[in-house]
Amino acid sequence: MINLRLKPGIGCYGDGAFGHQHTRERCAEMLESLSIDCSEQRDLEASLRSEMPDDAEDEYLACVILEANYPCDNAWWGWQDGDFGLWPNDEQ
Repeated sequence: MINLRLKPGIGCYGDGAFGHQHTRERCAEMLESLSIDCSEQRDLEASLRSEMPDDAEDEYLACVILEANYPCDNAWWGWQDGDFGLWPNDEQ
């Protein structure tokens, strides 16, 4: 599991070279590290660990939660060039 007790730094947290499902699972691990105990959070984590829905809404919602819990003024959570991570605004 990814340990995010400290503020996460800009960079790649899920390498797309291992496939898109790998990056979704890394995102789920990051959500899990928040230790939010609610059924909606667990459902979102489970969704990320399963097959991607057509609209990828679970990925969008996960990024919204990560941005709310690990805000960074000059960066954004999401997918870029197949990788998942915290990216500087100039790479959006």
